[in-house]
Amino acid sequence: MKVAGISMMDPWASRVLRAKGVETVQVTGAPVETVVYMERVAIEHHGQERNYRPLLHLTGELRSIIPDEALPFGVQEVTFRESLGPVVDAYYEFDDAQLAELVTKGYFTEGFEPPSTMAGIPWDLPTTIDALILAPEHEGDTPVVFVTVHGQTELALDAENSGYKLAEYFENRLTPELAEERELHSAAQAVPTHSGEFRDLFEGEEFTAPDPQHISGGARGSDAAEGFPVVRSKIFEELLAEFRNKLPAEPDPVSEQEEAPVEATPEPDDMAELYQRRIVPGVDRALSLPGDGPDSPDQSGVQGPDTESPAFEALDLSEPEDELGVAPLTIAPAAEESWQPDASVSTGSDSERTQGRRRVQRSQAHERALAMDAPDSEQELG
Repeated sequence: MKVAGISMMDPWASRVLRAKGVETVQVTGAPVETVVYMERVAIEHHGQERNYRPLLHLTGELRSIIPDEALPFGVQEVTFRESLGPVVDAYYEFDDAQLAELVTKGYFTEGFEPPSTMAGIPWDLPTTIDALILAPEHEGDTPVVFVTVHGQTELALDAENSGYKLAEYFENRLTPELAEERELHSAAQAVPTHSGEFRDLFEGEEFTAPDPQHISGGARGSDAAEGFPVVRSKIFEELLAEFRNKLPAEPDPVSEQEEAPVEATPEPDDMAELYQRRIVPGVDRALSLPGDGPDSPDQSGVQGPDTESPAFEALDLSEPEDELGVAPLTIAPAAEESWQPDASVSTGSDSERTQGRRRVQRSQAHERALAMDAPDSEQELG
């Protein structure tokens, strides 16, 4: 019975193995004869460890498997559809006798290759397989066969296990006819050389060495210099001008200065607004604290009232207190007040805020000194 084969790598193979209640038969290491449609044959070589010994690399497509003994359920051949069969790579090892035969046929000559008739034909190659056979459900049905070919990617062949003596199929490249053809081919590709006989192009011409005085003297720069060409200054200037035109233009330093951004300076109105917004609130805040009146000593650098101004002269400070209606002054101990910055008022930079805190500290010290002198002042008033 001939059946279509399925590779063991197919997902259905693992499903059949896991299925329960399914009758299957497994075959391991069964000797078979494979039919491989050979697509490529090439000479290759081993590595240095085997002294670059030549071998033959065969590549083709597996078309059918013929077991030496029929598989279970009467399977005598397993076939694969064309262009869908597994790819087989086989390596054929020449024995010493075959290598000697290849040398006598011109193995070391240029263009020695396997004959083209080795490719494009089916080859019978021996190997072994593992198979999983799914029993037919009814009598007369075809079983399903999953197979794995041993050595599919590196099938080892030689004259003994394959029965092929492939050195016999190589063409003899040392026959007189082929040797003459190689010589003609080599002559066509050879580089032509002269025969040693040539004609002097300057035959009959006489040349004299130039006078060193003409080379080093002023004759070099004159138009009548002994046949020496003179590069005129005009030509040199034209070449130099052409070269300069090709260079990128240099930026004008004056234009760069004009285009440079100028830092914006605040206008007078802006400076006044800045003073009113940052400086004045801090000064008003410091002056509003107790003890910062006109009579208190000024240690913060804030100037007192101008006594020479007309407004100050209009005040008559010599009148008695009773006539002015001013009650006797009683100085009470001033409560210590810790100054806290007003978040709604912007006090400017860090240096301005630091100066404000220092003024407040000096004012608080002044208030404490007044509080200590308060009892003496009450006794004097009494």
